[in-house]
Amino acid sequence: MKNQSTVRALMPSLTVFFLYMLLLFLPGSAMAETYYVSNTGDDANDGLTETTPWQTITKVNADVPPNAIVHFRRGDTFRGKIELAGTKTGVTFSAYGTGENPVVSGSLEISGWTKYNEDIWVSDISSLPDIPEEGIHHLFADRELMRIARYPNTGWLRVGETDPEDKQRFKDPVLAEYQKDDDYWNGATLRIRSWSWLFETAKVKDYIASEGEIFLERPITCAGQPFLPLWGYYLDNVFEELDAPGEWYFDADNHKVYLWAPDNADPNSMLVEGSVYDIGINIYLREHQTTIENLTFRHQTQSGVVVNNSDSVTIQHNKFEYCEEQGINIWNDKDLTISDNTFDNMLNLAIYSKSGGLSATGPVPFDPGNSVIEKNIIRNTGMIAGYGKSKGGNITAIKLESKGTGVFVRKNTIEHTGSSGIRVAGGGHFIENNVVRRSLLLLDDGGAIQVNSSNNVIKGNFISESFGNRDESSGYSSFKDGEGSYFRIMGMGIGSGRGYEGNIIEENTISDNRDWGIRLNQWRNTIIRNNVLFNNGKQAVFEGDKNDPKIVYNNVFEGNVVYSLSSEQDGLFLYGPYDYGTFKENYYCNPYSEIVIHRDGRKYSLAEWKKTFPSYDSNSKTGLVRFDEYRVSDYGPNLIINSGFTSDIDDWSENGYIISHDPDNAEMDEGSIKVVYEEDGPQLRPNIFEVAEGQYYLLRFSVIANAPGTVRVTFSDQTPEPWKLIRERYFAVDETRKEYAFVFNSHVATPETRPRFSTQAYVPDVYWLDNVVFHSVEAELNNPRDHSALFINPEEKPKNIDLENTVYQDLDGNTVLGSITLDPYSSKILTYKESTALDTPIITGFDPISGEPGDEISLIGTNFTDAASVRFDGIDAADYIVVSDEEIIVTVPKEAATGQISVFTPEGNADSPSDFILKIPPGSPTIMKIDPVSGFPGEQIIITGTNFAGIISVKFSGIDTALFTIHSGTELAAIVPEGAITGQISVITPEGTASSTSDFAVEVLPVAGDYHLSSGEGEDANDGASPETPWKTLGRLNQALRNKVIHPGDKILFKRGDVFFGRIYSSQVKGRPGNPVVYSDYGNPSDPEPVIKGYVEIIGWRNTSVNGVNACEADVSGLMENTAEKETFDIEKMIAGKYQVYPQYFFLNGQAQTLARHPNQGFFFIDEVPELGSAAIHDAELEKLPNAGDWKGGQVVVRMDSRTYTNFEIESVESGILAVAGGEEIIGEHGMPTNNG
Repeated sequence: MKNQSTVRALMPSLTVFFLYMLLLFLPGSAMAETYYVSNTGDDANDGLTETTPWQTITKVNADVPPNAIVHFRRGDTFRGKIELAGTKTGVTFSAYGTGENPVVSGSLEISGWTKYNEDIWVSDISSLPDIPEEGIHHLFADRELMRIARYPNTGWLRVGETDPEDKQRFKDPVLAEYQKDDDYWNGATLRIRSWSWLFETAKVKDYIASEGEIFLERPITCAGQPFLPLWGYYLDNVFEELDAPGEWYFDADNHKVYLWAPDNADPNSMLVEGSVYDIGINIYLREHQTTIENLTFRHQTQSGVVVNNSDSVTIQHNKFEYCEEQGINIWNDKDLTISDNTFDNMLNLAIYSKSGGLSATGPVPFDPGNSVIEKNIIRNTGMIAGYGKSKGGNITAIKLESKGTGVFVRKNTIEHTGSSGIRVAGGGHFIENNVVRRSLLLLDDGGAIQVNSSNNVIKGNFISESFGNRDESSGYSSFKDGEGSYFRIMGMGIGSGRGYEGNIIEENTISDNRDWGIRLNQWRNTIIRNNVLFNNGKQAVFEGDKNDPKIVYNNVFEGNVVYSLSSEQDGLFLYGPYDYGTFKENYYCNPYSEIVIHRDGRKYSLAEWKKTFPSYDSNSKTGLVRFDEYRVSDYGPNLIINSGFTSDIDDWSENGYIISHDPDNAEMDEGSIKVVYEEDGPQLRPNIFEVAEGQYYLLRFSVIANAPGTVRVTFSDQTPEPWKLIRERYFAVDETRKEYAFVFNSHVATPETRPRFSTQAYVPDVYWLDNVVFHSVEAELNNPRDHSALFINPEEKPKNIDLENTVYQDLDGNTVLGSITLDPYSSKILTYKESTALDTPIITGFDPISGEPGDEISLIGTNFTDAASVRFDGIDAADYIVVSDEEIIVTVPKEAATGQISVFTPEGNADSPSDFILKIPPGSPTIMKIDPVSGFPGEQIIITGTNFAGIISVKFSGIDTALFTIHSGTELAAIVPEGAITGQISVITPEGTASSTSDFAVEVLPVAGDYHLSSGEGEDANDGASPETPWKTLGRLNQALRNKVIHPGDKILFKRGDVFFGRIYSSQVKGRPGNPVVYSDYGNPSDPEPVIKGYVEIIGWRNTSVNGVNACEADVSGLMENTAEKETFDIEKMIAGKYQVYPQYFFLNGQAQTLARHPNQGFFFIDEVPELGSAAIHDAELEKLPNAGDWKGGQVVVRMDSRTYTNFEIESVESGILAVAGGEEIIGEHGMPTNNG
């Protein structure tokens, strides 16, 4: 027997051994196998080593077992969709090797490009696998997104005449002026900004050229608003509009891709890819414990990764690029982690998180557990107008929609989004420590963080520079008669939907947003505390409801720093006289105005606010510093006749006041004017004078009052009726004398204006004015950041900030020197101790004043020590040396142009007092590139090279062109002269002559010819060249057009008296202006004109009986069986046999007929949905239907909502229950609507 100590020593090893053996034999606990996948592998390999890898996604999908690790080789691209067979848990998808992440691509490579015409290339992709029915979604050239062929190429058209209630059509006179034929835009895609926060897309059904009238296949929504004029739109997906570099078009009928490559490149020298696969990796239904890491997802037509009802999934360290709908789409997943990924150029959403469902009793909540979205970097989301989805809340970085508890969204960096950065719906979310910059760059009326739900925590975020786009795409709601904004720009920091509660907004830094910092739209029971609100249009806004004043209550606004950087910015803004809640312990600061609060149309200083509402802000403070908003000089004469009131108040008048001369007010200077309120509408005014448009003016005055209040100063143009406001400003007054300066620029010229002084709500009721002067001046706006600085730390560790030699003070007036330490995710506002002696740089001169790229330039000035960059006309100079605080030596960059030199430091920037003159280096010219390399006489080409200064002439094979333009020393444009022949191009300068290394091909149009068609006498085997040998069908004509048998200038002649069926694809021919293809007729002039029809005649009718009713029937199975091409008849879709297409429309004597239906008119109405999720409808009227079993295979049309009808196929009708196919998919989360027709 072994001694006890030996046994005890062996026990740990034995325990490990037995546990290991136990794990081997437990179900589902097999040791994880590792598989390798490489482009150079073979699916016949075992995949278990790096030397025997598999090759394809197909093999991965078929053979990966549960708990496996699948490594894709770095540097390789794998095209397709990863979707494991069966339900596989515990699988890890990762990478091996070195280099770039392996790519899971949703696109196919497109090659074999041939010239279609001078500019456009074409590739036949009919042999490529997996092309979906809708074809290629997007095209990429060298990883850059190409634009679908569109009109106009850039910018927007504007909706013209509309019927506000008919959202399926509109007119545009500009489109009519484009002079395209009827039906030209049929099938095109309309991409429209239909409301301030919404882009929509719809297919064009019909087009009437004379009116420029568009008819759509479906109504647009206009966000539930009337369809109004002036909204911006463009049209794309029309082959004829493929007319610019970077545009493309997909011919779905012939599976051909057309591309005008960027820079007129040969696409055979580029990587060209078309997106076709919907998902990169699909984790579906209980595929728990999946990990996805170190991969790149690119070009998916829906989502890079989908996670559906699978728990404990981790998605980390991946890259997502150009996914069409979402980078990551998650639904009802618990304990999910999305961490440390990067998202670039998502066309719609980067991350979409949705959870919950519906039952017969209402929403079904879902608990996502500890799901977290953190430390991701998301850039450029939804930044191509019209390419996102047609629904509000899209083109957003992170979109949350939940029913139940929320998810954690933290420590993400989000920059440049078309709409919001984070959209918070569903409720219960934690949005913490994110950086959100530059949101709402394409749309308007929203927040960088948009909160449309209750019970969220929005904490420690840094939200800045929301834009709010009101460009030319913004319509009737923004512009009146094309000019003048109806509404303000609405790019907010934290935006909100209406009527939510229970939210906590705390410790956020919200700065530099063009509109409101925080918006609370009829919120209640909400806490807003310890936030820093800095330099927003309005810092914090509360909104109520005049129809329900008690809808807002019990909000708390405390501990916030509310800091404005302009006299025009409001601090706290309260709409209406409502009791919003508690306000306490805030800082209200505006260095340019003591007016910091606005409530119910009245403005307040903090002192007047506290006096008027003693329960509000009793412990709050206001700013201690005041700075001048403008630097002024060159004073003109004082235009106010009696400024000092030394002996009288002559030349001043009033109404509603009692005014008098007061020589005894000790606070004023040897006399003042005393103003006492008497009746409503009081005004005090001096003499009238003239102001000029565009001129700056300065009003100065001294004021004291008997109580805290506000004095308003207004300037108006008094010549029109009613008067036109020029400018107004509010000034706080109290029992101490104040000195005020009001600088403004007059946007009108008028011979009659003057300042009008009035009191707001007649408080104070007594005030005194003195030293009132008004001058024209030269003025320059001071940079407010020269005096007020916001320091931030958006990181998870404390941050020390060196203040260098600058002396600051905090908001309590305490001096701050040396450095400050900011806690994680915090910020601090400091002001300069003094508003003068700022260390901003100054450039006094530079030497030499001109030079070439590579030359050294000496900049002379002051405060250069901290120079962060030097720029030549906006171009960064990579090489510069700060010699001293007074000198910088900088090397002229090669991209430099003539213009100012600028120096940038943390304290500010400076521009040179004069332009630096760029010299073009001397030497003989050279030609490096000609673009394009062929063309017709009269067309423009671009020549790139060097030393193009002083060009004497440009020649084509020795023939001078009189028209050329020098763009720069390296580029010129020239017109191909008449008479030019193929040969070299020469550029002649005083320094020499340069000739192209290859010939420029001068194109010559072929001699025009005639082609004939006769449906009665022709044969498609003929050559069509004469009336004796005509073609028969439009299919043969289209074939000739595609094969370029027909050229610009040719005539297509149809025989009079004949009828042709189908459509002509005239877009296949592109020629020079003035040489169009001519369509006309030939034959006996007395015969009727030839006709092209979009339908076929049905003959051979015979009597029959249907359900006991007399009827007629005809056999259409033989119609058009021998037609040459399907697309010829795509309008009437009457082709039988091979294509199995049925009639779309039926006409009798020209009138459209209705498909057999019950009831013959009107609707049944849905009583109930027997079981949610079932594809069934109950209605008592259905019990009355005869022969219920005969309805199988028919259709039921349901009005789903105010805008949508949906077709269902009938499965059965029994006992009033109508069972329909496809119901589960159509019903979705909202259920089948009851009480609808």
